[in-house]
Amino acid sequence: MRISYPRSTFYLIYEALREKVKEKNPRVDILKDGKQDTGKLGVKWDGTPGQYNAASIILDYLVEDKFLDAGANLNFGKQLYIKRNQLEQNDTLEKVVIQGREYNDGIFRFLGYSSRVDFERDFNFWETAADKSSAQPEANRPLDSTIEYTYYIGTYYSYRSYRVNKFVMACRYDNELKVFPCWLWGFHTREKMAPSPKDRALAATRLPKSVASVSFEGTAEVHGRHLYVNLAAPAADGIPAMEMHLIGFCDETGGQNLADQDAIPCSLQTVSLDQYTVSAEAYLLRCSEEEAMRVKDDPKEYYNQNIVAESLRDDQKKSLQLYLMLQRRNFRVKFPPMTDLDQLEYRGNSLKKYTERLTGEYRIWNFGLQRSVVVQSKLLVSGDTPYQTFFYPYLGDDLKRNNPGLEEQPAVLGISNEIRQDQLCFSTFVKRHLTLVNYAIFDIRDLRDNNWVEGMFVTTGYDERGIVGGYAVMCKVKPGESCEPCRMTHEEALAYAKELGLEKMHTGLRTLWKNKLWKKKSNERFEVFGVITDPKMGVLMRRHTDGPYNTKLDLPGGALIYDESPVKGLQRLIEEQVGLSINGFSLWTNESDIVTWRKRSEGYEENLKLIGALYKSELQHYVGQKLKVKAIWVQPGEYTDDSFTPFALKAMKSFAQPNI
Repeated sequence: MRISYPRSTFYLIYEALREKVKEKNPRVDILKDGKQDTGKLGVKWDGTPGQYNAASIILDYLVEDKFLDAGANLNFGKQLYIKRNQLEQNDTLEKVVIQGREYNDGIFRFLGYSSRVDFERDFNFWETAADKSSAQPEANRPLDSTIEYTYYIGTYYSYRSYRVNKFVMACRYDNELKVFPCWLWGFHTREKMAPSPKDRALAATRLPKSVASVSFEGTAEVHGRHLYVNLAAPAADGIPAMEMHLIGFCDETGGQNLADQDAIPCSLQTVSLDQYTVSAEAYLLRCSEEEAMRVKDDPKEYYNQNIVAESLRDDQKKSLQLYLMLQRRNFRVKFPPMTDLDQLEYRGNSLKKYTERLTGEYRIWNFGLQRSVVVQSKLLVSGDTPYQTFFYPYLGDDLKRNNPGLEEQPAVLGISNEIRQDQLCFSTFVKRHLTLVNYAIFDIRDLRDNNWVEGMFVTTGYDERGIVGGYAVMCKVKPGESCEPCRMTHEEALAYAKELGLEKMHTGLRTLWKNKLWKKKSNERFEVFGVITDPKMGVLMRRHTDGPYNTKLDLPGGALIYDESPVKGLQRLIEEQVGLSINGFSLWTNESDIVTWRKRSEGYEENLKLIGALYKSELQHYVGQKLKVKAIWVQPGEYTDDSFTPFALKAMKSFAQPNI
């Protein structure tokens, strides 16, 4: 830890230490005959009992106070001599830097203060020390006691709890100084997210079980248009030593109006109680001392609410909370930074249009692994703790039992505005490892309370079948309605939709899956057919056993495979279906048909457009070959017209009346 001390502040500290050392032993000084005290640590000056050097007096006191361990290799006298000598030899030097947590914290502990801030607040002591100081130049006066602290409520989005968190900070801006004293207080918890909405509601009315408040102290400096804040907290009561660093953006070069700037966008870096690093975008929001102390002194006030700065309007608070959540995965502050909270944007989108629209519960429908099954899931964007979002998927009993943590998944929202306007993206995670599980995109341009919107849902899979994706629809859950994750057959989903007035949403899901251009299968199909005739036996045909022409008689043929010519494909199909190997084909005519049918596996009716090319082959091309059992020779008049497909019927009529 490196702490900068202005010239005037260092001289105050130095003189205070001299006085304290002389209280312990009047014969000891930090300097001896104007030279550095070079006595070894813990060794008396001349062997006389009761006489020590300054370094040993300070060290012995801190060991006795249990601030340092016995045998610590620290020389406070040397540190103080070197830093004072730097100032004495360079009149233009404005500050000195003392490195090391033990030195910086130990100095104030020896003086009887818990922190540098407490030392600086004791102005009466400063004035007394300054009067007694003969070494301090007259120009290096103590801080002006009329300058008050500026208080802030800091806020950022927590990676751990998936919610907006905050802290309290105070900084004492003195234009006569380049380095400002400041302190920060944070409320930390090791308690994980409540496992259910009911438990989270209870958590909002009580303090978490495992909590700790941590006080940081340090300094702030301004360089150009940036505010640099360096803070540290010593280890205490099972809490590890921690540091926090913020880099904020000033409205004016040199930070001349920092004390009046309402919002300071910052980059925050620190370490959590569990020793994992945190890097996030944050805001320092100027507040009154009363507001700051209310949050600091009442943990419930801190924990139960989100942004509490009274200087902000409610719409500004909501916009800022949403902005911090959307920026949570960015490790930089947007440039130019947005100090006007009314102009907050996320990737070109004004956040005002989303704060009210996004809050609520959402019903999501998509087809399951079987197309006849509709799966209902729920997305919650909480309004009680804004933008704490969770996803609740449908899970089978075995999956619930063997995979704890899947039932409620933290979700992170995003809004895309690059190609299409108002695209809501969200990804969901398993809590214990923050492993990505699902991803979805919905077009929310027309999202209102009473309509549905369409999108795409992709999951890593909830069984051994692996990755699953498909079209989905989403709507807001109406007040008083339930939305429990479930799986429904086509008939159950239709009845459920009628019960809740969701027929349009149900129809929309089916239409979306059928009509989208990027669907896997097209509704148009091109096929080739072979017209094989014998003057005595008739037309060679086969009977369909499934599909849109189930039970009907048809010509041998079907769909081509990739990179297959019509003739090659027809040769393959005829050999597979009726057992003939034929080389001589000539294109005769074409025929089209539209047939409506219901796929058993997908549970809906589909209009299938069939385009067929009919090729003829003469008798000599297949004489002597053996037909498969399923091949049928059909004579004119043997079956009614409705027994044939349109392609077979056209061939049969041509055979019966060859001159027409």
